[in-house]
Amino acid sequence: MISKSTNARRRRAALPAATILTTAGALLLGTAGTATAAEQTASTPAGALTVTLTNDVVESVPSLTMMPTSSEGVVSAAAVATATGPGAQDITGGTLDLGYQVGCAVDVSGGVQFAVETPAGPTLTLFPTPGIGMNFGVTPSVLINPKFGVSQDVSLGKQVVNGPDAAVSFDAVRVKAEGCIGGVTVRPYAVYTVTTAHGSHSVATYGSPRAL
Repeated sequence: MISKSTNARRRRAALPAATILTTAGALLLGTAGTATAAEQTASTPAGALTVTLTNDVVESVPSLTMMPTSSEGVVSAAAVATATGPGAQDITGGTLDLGYQVGCAVDVSGGVQFAVETPAGPTLTLFPTPGIGMNFGVTPSVLINPKFGVSQDVSLGKQVVNGPDAAVSFDAVRVKAEGCIGGVTVRPYAVYTVTTAHGSHSVATYGSPRAL
């Protein structure tokens, strides 16, 4: 949910130097790309968990504000997750989380705020897929206080699943980071977590880090 309240606007106005990551674009569930960027498999009591990151694109574009503390880009990514083999039939739930690790060389604000600030919010299109739950959440804003040399995870899409398979993607999403001197680096991640009656198990994979 994207807050449009006056209080939220006032809070943003009170932090003019804060780093803000904004996104605008279409998010699609149940689709996957074709070019594999990274894949990871883990053997667990819930079967062999595999998560694949595809369609990993980061395109830097000129900042509209022309400020040295501002970086903009257009990003796309997709993730597919599966569980196979003995134990996979015991999966009762789980999540597939797709997003970016964001690193700032020098934060000039003392605190970083990532927020979705489109007027009407991102457009969500849901495609029913067998074995995939349709509960979907977008993290519109996260207030964090990073230290030098430490990156932050920003989730752009998390899907709750009810079976061994899951997929989530976003395409041509505009991102913007403000309040950072020395450049912004982003790296996509995909984390697949499953739950059984005996515990939780997860596997993660990462794309290549690139400058925004």
